Amino acid sequence: MKEFAVWLEGDENAKRIVAVLQTIAAGSATLYRIHHGYEDYYAKVFVGSMSLVLLSSLIVICFYQRYGLNRLYLQKRTGLLYDKNMQTPNVALRRKTMQTIVTRFEELTDSQKLKEVGLEIGTDFANFYLEKRRFAHKELSAEQLLKDIFKYDASSGLGIFEITSYAPQVKKRLDISVKNPFAESADPSRLSPWLLGYLSGICSVLLDAKFVVTAHERDAQGDIQIYPITLHES
Repeated sequence: MKEFAVWLEGDENAKRIVAVLQTIAAGSATLYRIHHGYEDYYAKVFVGSMSLVLLSSLIVICFYQRYGLNRLYLQKRTGLLYDKNMQTPNVALRRKTMQTIVTRFEELTDSQKLKEVGLEIGTDFANFYLEKRRFAHKELSAEQLLKDIFKYDASSGLGIFEITSYAPQVKKRLDISVKNPFAESADPSRLSPWLLGYLSGICSVLLDAKFVVTAHERDAQGDIQIYPITLHES
């Protein structure tokens, strides 16, 4: 149900379906008054379509906001933008602004330093996320926590991070697919060093290991840019 709620809230197709149902409800309510003899039929169409719309809204209210996804609201008195679920100050910047900051930093210094900055930020955020999730009703596996934090980042616009393979043996290995990341790189064929460090920091905390991260060549599928990376336990 959690995944369904996320789909209802964030997927464009889901929004179109709800909009169509609302249109059908409005149309049936109008025809109910002018197309005599079919009142019972239009009443059923109206009740059915509106019931589905209300059910989708109820699912989102009950499930979507409970699972740590990023929803921001502006506190006008202070001017601070807050994360609604974690109750912490946040900020929303234009995508191009963030891309410019990261690419210029990469041009001014070596990529290793940029990776170290990402590592520090990823480590700090993973520790913060763990602290906020301790109120959860049940213990989650490290892999599930990693999937949860990736969903949170996707809702923040950082990109879609997906685990494509995970080997938790003596020497952990993790393959991650990064789709449409927010940060560009001076080398467009590979993922930004900042994001390499960021993901390495998150994985190091949640999987309790230090990783060496390797970036692979970018792939494209239509309007989706895919950057595969591999993390090996050092």
